[in-house]
Amino acid sequence: MLTASLIGTALGITIVLGAGITAYLWIVRQPKLLVVRGITSLASMRWREYADFVVGALRAQGFDHDPSAARPQKGQPADLVLSRDDQTWLVGCKQNLGEVVTATQVADLAHSVRDTGAGGGILATLGQVDANAKGTSGIELLDGPAVWSLVEPLLPQSLRLDLQQRARGQTLRDIQLSWLVALLGGFAMAMLLPSPAVPDPAPASVTAVSRAAADTVAPAAPPANAAVADPLSAVAPASEEQRREAAMREISALPGVEEASWATRSTLVVYLTDDDASAEDVASLCATIERYDELRASRLQLQARAGSETPVRFKQCHAY
Repeated sequence: MLTASLIGTALGITIVLGAGITAYLWIVRQPKLLVVRGITSLASMRWREYADFVVGALRAQGFDHDPSAARPQKGQPADLVLSRDDQTWLVGCKQNLGEVVTATQVADLAHSVRDTGAGGGILATLGQVDANAKGTSGIELLDGPAVWSLVEPLLPQSLRLDLQQRARGQTLRDIQLSWLVALLGGFAMAMLLPSPAVPDPAPASVTAVSRAAADTVAPAAPPANAAVADPLSAVAPASEEQRREAAMREISALPGVEEASWATRSTLVVYLTDDDASAEDVASLCATIERYDELRASRLQLQARAGSETPVRFKQCHAY
């Protein structure tokens, strides 16, 4: 059953989960998604167009195309020849998304650099660079995200806006789905949490007479199976626990009652000596329990003697 407390807890968990996932998708994942889409767009270009963007990006770092160099050829260790500070640089451009640059490829480029007397080499790939391929002196390695960060400012504005809108649109769709997941998770987690304990109902009221009597010292308890004194002349015990004990002892001493004990704070079990309790017996029980304001609404569980086929009965002498 969905209670107000359960719904409130579930909505609180939903807000925390949804806000956290939204922040991650928008701040962390959306930029990564833009990089992935950008690299994919570079891979879909003609190789010559992709190489021109790489050259343009390197030109901002002081490189320039060497007009005296031979026309670059795709697939060679060095696809392009650039110059900087009167030195030539060999540049390899790899456009395959699934390619992993190996140590052998880097060694081939380094060998070409030494053979030609070039100042260094650059290997740019839209794929990945193997960890064993890194660290070769004189060779700079650029993987997909590094190439994208260099090339992105040179792309046409229309292409960059399109990529940004596509990344934003996918992020918004993922955020909508994440809130649905957060809502389901919130209710699931709320239902797994332990339910708060429900306290027993507070007494309806305490009269001025009983409040005054509560400040007095409780009288000595009557002996077992003794006759009950006049209730109007008795002074109520000081604390609620003492009043519960007093009520239990008084009912245990009534005719037809073998024993009485509290099963819960709101249920008193009365063990009868006879199978059936007469109307006078029940009236005596009610008269005794109604003397105590906070106990008068307690439920009496009338328990027949052991071995009897008489079913258990319940009696509530006073409504809340």
